[in-house]
Amino acid sequence: MKKTKTMKRNTILEAMTYAYIRRIKKWMFCPACQNGKMTINKKSTLWTCEECGYKLSADEFAALLTRRVAFLPSVPEPPMQSAKMNRSEAKIVAGLAAAVYRQYTFAEGCFSAASTLGVITPYRSQIALIKKEIEALGIPALNEILVDTVERFQGSERDVIIYSFCVNRLSQLRFLANLTEENGIRIDRKLNVALTRARKQMFIIGVRQLLEQNPIYAQLLKSCDS
Repeated sequence: MKKTKTMKRNTILEAMTYAYIRRIKKWMFCPACQNGKMTINKKSTLWTCEECGYKLSADEFAALLTRRVAFLPSVPEPPMQSAKMNRSEAKIVAGLAAAVYRQYTFAEGCFSAASTLGVITPYRSQIALIKKEIEALGIPALNEILVDTVERFQGSERDVIIYSFCVNRLSQLRFLANLTEENGIRIDRKLNVALTRARKQMFIIGVRQLLEQNPIYAQLLKSCDS
């Protein structure tokens, strides 16, 4: 009974933060100096860099912003809805974009729509939905970031890339993949391009149970969890 009452006093934010603490040791780094490790005060959920002293206040995505690579789970759209849109992913993308904007504005002193952040997703409908969610944030600078397909990102990079898979049906996995084989190893060229667009951080959003049906994506998610 006592444990139940204790859990009720904890906020969802704290629960999320502590869950990520157990995973981030391998990826922990300071977004300000790029060298120091971030440690957390569990009482205040305030992240502090051991090297430069930079502090990161805990918000919904605070723990994620200390990782180089992370996966955020979404939920599939109902069967009667278009498979080329995912509302939960669009909302996650917008919230994460706002967190990245605040982080770079505070830590770096500036946010550049042309070099700081980009969003990749495979469908035009999802692009439009993500742009709508970002516009609703009321942050003018975010309206200028590139939200487009992986093909449009070829030859360019961003400090942070958010990849919305937008997979609501198993059949969509065939469309997403662009498989080839080199030296006996299967490679997804589209995925490779997407992952290499990020200079510093990569955030992947998708429906885990669907993505794991593809061996390459399953390995990617496993790497994010480690």
